[in-house]
Amino acid sequence: MKIENTDPQIRERVLAERDEFGPIKPIRSPALRWFLKLVPIGMVLAVPFILWEKSPLVVPGKEMFSTGLLAAAFALFAFQTLMEIISTIFGTLWRRGSIAGTKGKQEEAASSYRQFMKEVEDRLNSKYQWIMGVAFAMLVLVWYLPNLIALGKGFLILLGLVVELFIAVLIGAVAWRMIFIGWQVWRLPEKYDLNVQVVHPDQCGGLEPLGNLCLWNALILAVAGIFLGGWISIGPHTQFASYAASYGPIFHVLLIVPIILSFVSFFLPLWTTHLVMANKKAEIQIDLDELAKSIYTESIILLNNTNNLDFTEGDERNKRLILMRSVYSQHQKIPTWPINMNIIAKFAAAEAMPVLSFLGIANPIAKVIIESFRAILQGGS
Repeated sequence: MKIENTDPQIRERVLAERDEFGPIKPIRSPALRWFLKLVPIGMVLAVPFILWEKSPLVVPGKEMFSTGLLAAAFALFAFQTLMEIISTIFGTLWRRGSIAGTKGKQEEAASSYRQFMKEVEDRLNSKYQWIMGVAFAMLVLVWYLPNLIALGKGFLILLGLVVELFIAVLIGAVAWRMIFIGWQVWRLPEKYDLNVQVVHPDQCGGLEPLGNLCLWNALILAVAGIFLGGWISIGPHTQFASYAASYGPIFHVLLIVPIILSFVSFFLPLWTTHLVMANKKAEIQIDLDELAKSIYTESIILLNNTNNLDFTEGDERNKRLILMRSVYSQHQKIPTWPINMNIIAKFAAAEAMPVLSFLGIANPIAKVIIESFRAILQGGS
């Protein structure tokens, strides 16, 4: 029978506690929030217009430009997911009991953690995001000026410059938040004691939200690697092979950047959490070793005294032995990273194209797949 507590005071206290550690606002500015939602949609909608044969926009290598535009749009979509995760992750960790408290000041844990969440929200919306945005815009301007001088001062050229500068500012705001999120994950175990729950069903000691957060940080960067790797490995076997041949060498060099940044943004922020979990494993391993010794001792007693024990005592010893084995089995696989197989599979899938393309393995695989697909289509026709 389900017993439900209807005491309004208890209900209000529980709701207040939930609201106390509710979602933060990683993007306070309504304008910036809407721009980050609308810009990737606009990028996707712009692709058919760019590829249209009668389009007034004259874009050299428009097919490659369009795939780059789609890659940027998907990266911004992934960033939106990252913002949704960061808004609730700290409240989730608190409710799970993963935050044990401020070191040496357990009684001030809630107050300190609430202040920490406010600081995170303030830093995410810091004015430095715009400084980084201006820096990105200056890079675009330096890159764009030679084309502007070469192609003239037509309206569409100037419009393209304005659009790219605007997008660069947005990317700067995005980059600021990505860097800061990684830094906060890194410093979390230094500021708070993490309670590693060894038998938590997420198989990460209850700290899966941290691994998932860093995963999405890495996925945003992986999109650039997929774009570059795709043109390196798939491009040469399409009707746009000339683009792939022209840009392949430089893309191969550039591919190093998103691969390295993806791995760094995924693993490096979690390193301090890994050290905490590894120390916890070492502590538990001592208890497991003692438990293993007790299991062995109990087994020997049962083996040597089976005929001398009465049924009741033998049954109790056997139940104790089963219990000890069960506890040992449950605690035997102690996680040392806040990453489970689901997270690893997603990261591996995102990095497969960039890494295999860089190593030169994806090209022959793509050739076989594309030729097989063409053969099937020709056979069907």
